[in-house]
Amino acid sequence: AMQTRGAAGPSGVDAAGWRRLCTSFGKESNILCQAVAGTARRICTSFVDPTMLQALIACRLIPLNKCPGVRPIGICEAVRRVIGKAIMRIAGKDIRQAAGPLQFCAGQPSGSEAAIHAMSAIFEDDTTEAVLLVDATNAFNMVNRQVALRNIQVLCPTVFPFLANIYRGNAQLFVGGETLLSCEGTTQGDPLAMAMFAIAIRPLIDRTARPETKQAWLADDAACGGRVRDLRQWWDDLVKLGPSFGFYPKAEKTWMLVKDNALQQAEESFAETGVQITNQGVRHLGAPLGTEEYSSEFVKHKADVWAKELELLSRIALSQPHLAFSALTQGLMNQWSYLSKTSKNVAQFLEPLEKIIQERFIPAITGRDAPNTVSRTLYSMPARHGGLGITMPSKIPESEYHTSKLVTKPLVDLVSEQQPMCEPRKRLAAALLAQQEVSKTARKEKRNMHQRRFDDLQLELSPSLKQAVTLATEPGASSWLCVRPMQEYGFALHKSAFRDALALRYGWEPTNLPSHCACGEKFSVAHALSCGKGGFVIQRHNEMRDMTAGLFSQVCHDVEIEPVLQPLSGERMLHRSANCDVNSRLDIKVRGFWGSKFESTFFDVRVFNPRAPSNQAPQMSTIYRNHEAEKRHTYLQRVSEVEMASFTPLVFSASGGFGPAASVTFKRLATLLADKWSQPYSAVMGWVRCRVSFALLRTSIICLRGSRQHVKCSTERPVLAIAEANNN
Repeated sequence: AMQTRGAAGPSGVDAAGWRRLCTSFGKESNILCQAVAGTARRICTSFVDPTMLQALIACRLIPLNKCPGVRPIGICEAVRRVIGKAIMRIAGKDIRQAAGPLQFCAGQPSGSEAAIHAMSAIFEDDTTEAVLLVDATNAFNMVNRQVALRNIQVLCPTVFPFLANIYRGNAQLFVGGETLLSCEGTTQGDPLAMAMFAIAIRPLIDRTARPETKQAWLADDAACGGRVRDLRQWWDDLVKLGPSFGFYPKAEKTWMLVKDNALQQAEESFAETGVQITNQGVRHLGAPLGTEEYSSEFVKHKADVWAKELELLSRIALSQPHLAFSALTQGLMNQWSYLSKTSKNVAQFLEPLEKIIQERFIPAITGRDAPNTVSRTLYSMPARHGGLGITMPSKIPESEYHTSKLVTKPLVDLVSEQQPMCEPRKRLAAALLAQQEVSKTARKEKRNMHQRRFDDLQLELSPSLKQAVTLATEPGASSWLCVRPMQEYGFALHKSAFRDALALRYGWEPTNLPSHCACGEKFSVAHALSCGKGGFVIQRHNEMRDMTAGLFSQVCHDVEIEPVLQPLSGERMLHRSANCDVNSRLDIKVRGFWGSKFESTFFDVRVFNPRAPSNQAPQMSTIYRNHEAEKRHTYLQRVSEVEMASFTPLVFSASGGFGPAASVTFKRLATLLADKWSQPYSAVMGWVRCRVSFALLRTSIICLRGSRQHVKCSTERPVLAIAEANNN
């Protein structure tokens, strides 16, 4: 449930609502989760009367504009998607084995890239005269359910009971106040729809296989390469056998890419079929396939479209910089990254994008002039290396293409060998295992490359920028940059706050700052983060204290804020700096966090300003150790001997960094939360770091922008004034 996203089905409860139902109501949430798990076990292991599942399988129907045409999308209940995702996680390996080595839509890593590289290799082979790219008519909605379920029963019995229970009956589809019945096909929106289609079509792939041709499928997008006469036979077999599976090849949307020496033969052989024939190139799964001229024209057209979108994003960034930044780094950049992985020689066509980014987009989000070469290189680095993750489009394509070829090679080799019936399960398992090893090696090499670039870049940074980048590279300090700006979770920044956040990150002087502080000192960023006037420093401390206590309360029952320590009764403290006051308080008391459930732990929070003169040291680790040592000298002996409890100092930097003890504490906290919520530790730790990062960032911006001026209040007693006004 925690990983499910999307809109609501007919009941009106969306994925966010289900996440709340499953996590926010204690015992009742656990009962609900057990009920959902019991329902999933029931429909996965036995056959249920379809009428009992009508509410579960019902969907809202919406039309999706395909430009041209309309694609019907069924939005099923969120609980059905939760169950479907759980089944895919458990049965994913069996589904991939059942789909076979020639179908890439069953969850294979980089499946679409593998299909593209496979067909490119087949077309470039000297023995290949042409490739045929087939599209079917509304394939997902027209697949024959009876045949599909029978094939799934034989090929993948693991998921057969669930799919049989879901698709035996006719689901109700609600659209525009009317109710339609879904009698054929799969529901697009169902997590298992792609897997069901892949397994259902597997026998068609096997029956149309020929020694002279080589196939590669991605869902209903079929591709085959070979000699023209063999492709005609394969096409005839597909047209003849496909309808029995619910697969209806659409000739007017099918393209044949043929080499020049076989063009005439292809036109004669496919004259009456209606298949489109070209010797230039075609679009295959979002990538160009064909001559260099066609590929260049294809990439240039894509680059022109992206340039217009970048211009639009640059205008949006003037008023919504956080939203525009997220749209670029988590949206648009992925599109040219995909093209770079699947096409050769695209760097020269992406140079105009870099010019727009440098001259228009970055100034729009930062509110500053266009960056110089060193700054632009810094912004292209990943956030963990102090950058913004805004890559240079013209610098990455060759490495991306090479990496994609290496990662997909095990799957491409299966297509090249074209042996779908010769021990496919063992061969596919070996290929997927080899792909995992190659992917692991590629990721390691990419990390090493970024580290080398970062080390070289540091030599060119100015001292002030180098210090700022050092703070930005601390674990957790860049979490706010890597999350989508979701306002409902408090992860969205308005334009002034986002630009102030970048100024704090890179040590810039924010705009429109006063010349002097209300305390009389000269105003600066370093002074604003330390000045106690106005109470903003205390507010920053309290925000971290309350947020941390709230997280503790998720996994511990006895959580207290500002607990009073027992007074001393003759005990002697070894350190002169020890706190011996009668009414001494610490920030948080938690029982059962470290050790047994009866052991108490006291936490004390400190947020320091890393730019203050008193916090200057060659290494940030030294500063953290000094602050932690000061806290321990003040409280450790008293807590351990008088309270018979443990003490942990929680030290944070205002830039978002964690001290060693705080880092260990939050890792332990994330482990407990992950166990409670049944979520991966990495995901929970990332969420916790985002919470901490935004809490520190927002309070730092308040320190920078908050008013420290004292506003005089009227001496008039408001109660008497209101009474007098009413009497009049």
